[in-house]
Amino acid sequence: MSDILYDKNKSIKDILEKISNNYSEYNNIFYIITKKNLWTNKNINLYKFKYIDFNISASIIIPAKDTSFSLSKTLESINNNIMPKQLYSQIEIIVVDDGTCNNSIEEVVNIYNSTSRIKAKYVRIQNNAGRNYARNIGASLAAGEILFFIDSDIILGKNYLFEHLLRHFLFKKICLVSFKRDIYNFSKFKIILNRNRPQKFTDFRVKKLVNPNWIGIYPSPSHKQILKPLESTKYFMNFGCRKNIGIWDLSCMVTTSNLSIRREEFIKIGGFHKLFKGWGFEDTFLGSCLIANGNFIIPVLSTGVWHFCYKKIDKEKRYKSKMFKENLNKYKNLINKSFHEVIK
Repeated sequence: MSDILYDKNKSIKDILEKISNNYSEYNNIFYIITKKNLWTNKNINLYKFKYIDFNISASIIIPAKDTSFSLSKTLESINNNIMPKQLYSQIEIIVVDDGTCNNSIEEVVNIYNSTSRIKAKYVRIQNNAGRNYARNIGASLAAGEILFFIDSDIILGKNYLFEHLLRHFLFKKICLVSFKRDIYNFSKFKIILNRNRPQKFTDFRVKKLVNPNWIGIYPSPSHKQILKPLESTKYFMNFGCRKNIGIWDLSCMVTTSNLSIRREEFIKIGGFHKLFKGWGFEDTFLGSCLIANGNFIIPVLSTGVWHFCYKKIDKEKRYKSKMFKENLNKYKNLINKSFHEVIK
């Protein structure tokens, strides 16, 4: 794989067209060990593994800007996670303050650290540099073998870290993604905090009504269409070789609101590409590079997250739409280059 990846005559697009996402061999091994499929929606029994030496470390990277309230809930949900006791001391949190105009993010981190089991480091970028830069800074400071990228408006299911780390402990060359449910207030936060996953997901990768005018890597359908990428590709196993489901392909299933990968794989592909600014396709391109580097994209349905949605004003919506279109063009340009050209 590495010879193909660094072939100057092969574009990333060329490589993706030849790579399958059939992780069935991993699934067979996982089933022997746990009696469950990798994509099971049932949580793994923690107590069956409590005497295993989990020699694995992790860094949770959270970019944050003007989100002190939701960040406090994100941190609380991390600290509330249940796992073998050994793992608590092997996990660190790195909060990267991307140019917040006051010290509210730092105050949240300090309050959290006063009572937490999993400690958080605070890093400040003086001027807003964007999510890509903030995540790359966090990754450069990370000591963990596994990198979790979590947004500062995400609430983790209480088994999230264990479900992901168990899979990373067993397998290499995997990128794990879980799914979200959007929420619009925190009135039920304490109830959510004690759940493993949402009962229903509002995640486009599970089910989404796509309109004819939607913008994506592939042309939008000529009429309204309900797409179910997860179900129609057998949990992404049949989603390789640049197969598309409507406007999406496998790379689009990689979203950085919550995911986990090995740090060495992140370093190999050069991290988040600095060309992307604002919102859109920075995570898709990360996914393309991870897949081209031989990583399976595997869904983890036994856990999940809740996403706190802020009400967006029209000006912000227009800005995101503009950035989305610009970043799509950047994505299409980069994917037609060789990996050697992209990371040089």
